[in-house]
Amino acid sequence: MIQHNRLLWRKITQASEKIDQAQSAQELLKIAESMREITPLQFDRRDYLLYFGADLLLFITGFFLYRENGEGFFLFLLMLALFIAIILAIRFYRREKLPKQLSEKIFYRDLLFDNQITSIDPNVLPVNDLLQRFREFDRGNYRREIPELLKGSIDIGLTSIPFYYFHFHYVDEEVVEEKGSDEKPKNRKIYHHYHRYGLLLAPKFLKDNELPLLQITADRYLKERKSDYLPASLAFRKRFSLYTSEQHFAAKILIPTIVEQLLTQSEEFKNMNIELNQQLLIAFDNRDLIHAQQNYDLQHLDAFIAELQEKRELPQLQKITPLIKNLLFQLK
Repeated sequence: MIQHNRLLWRKITQASEKIDQAQSAQELLKIAESMREITPLQFDRRDYLLYFGADLLLFITGFFLYRENGEGFFLFLLMLALFIAIILAIRFYRREKLPKQLSEKIFYRDLLFDNQITSIDPNVLPVNDLLQRFREFDRGNYRREIPELLKGSIDIGLTSIPFYYFHFHYVDEEVVEEKGSDEKPKNRKIYHHYHRYGLLLAPKFLKDNELPLLQITADRYLKERKSDYLPASLAFRKRFSLYTSEQHFAAKILIPTIVEQLLTQSEEFKNMNIELNQQLLIAFDNRDLIHAQQNYDLQHLDAFIAELQEKRELPQLQKITPLIKNLLFQLK
C-alpha cells in the first residue's frame, strides 16, 4: 500500500518534469506509454483511512475528556484533532487530483505542439511596458503579473502573423472597516483576484507605419474614455465604447462588416477589449482560447494515447481569426 503510493508519487513527479522538457509530441507519447509501468494509476486510499481513523479517535477522546473534566489540555486535543483533520483532507484531495492533472498537462502540451505554439518566458513582455501602451493592463492596485505567455502564428491567406497569447492576473486590495472585540474600528485588507486573457499581434506593417491610437471596448472597467465618432449601429453604441486619436481613422476601420463581427464576437468573448498602439491587442475574460476537448486520460491509457496521436485544432482561436484578419486588412 505505502510502497505503491510512493512509487506512483515518484512516477508522476518524474513524468511532470519530463513534460516540461519535452521538445516534440513523440516525447509526450513516450511519457504517456511509460505510465504502463505502474498500475493501478491511482493512489491506495487505505493509508488516509488509517490516518483519519486515528484522528477521529483523538477527537472522540478529547471531546469526552473535556466534557468530563473541562480542562484546557483536553480542549487543546479537541482543537488539534480538528486541525489535523483539515490538513489531512487538503492533502488527500490534492493527492487524488495528481493523476488527472498529469493527464491534463500531457494533453495541453500536446495541443501546443499540434498548433505550433510554444511556451516562453513571461518576462519577454514585462507588464510595466505593456501598461505604458495599453489601458488593458491598467488594472489591479496591488499586483499585476503575466503567469503564462505563449507564442504562435495565425494564417491570414498567403502569409502568417506571429502572436503572443497572454494570461494576465491582477489583484485589487480593498480595505474594509470592522469592529474589533473591543468595539473599536479597525481596518482589514481583502484581496480580489482577477484574470484576463488575450492576443497581442505585431505585424511588420504596424511597426513601420505610425497609425493613430484606437480602442474599442465592451469592458465596463475601461469605458470611461469617449470618442466623438461612433458607427451608426445602435447595437454597437449600446455595447461598445470607442476612443481614437483621429476620427476619420476609426471611420475607416469600422466598416459594417467589422461592426457586425465585433457584435458577434463580443457575445462569445466576454468583456472584449481591442486596442491599437503599434501592436494590435485583443483581450477578454474567456480562458479557453488555447483549449480543445479532452475525452480520455491516463486511466484509459490506450484511448488517451490514440487521442494524443490525433491532430487537434483550437475552436475558439478559429472563431476569432476572421475578425483579426479583417481588422489587419483594414489597418493596411
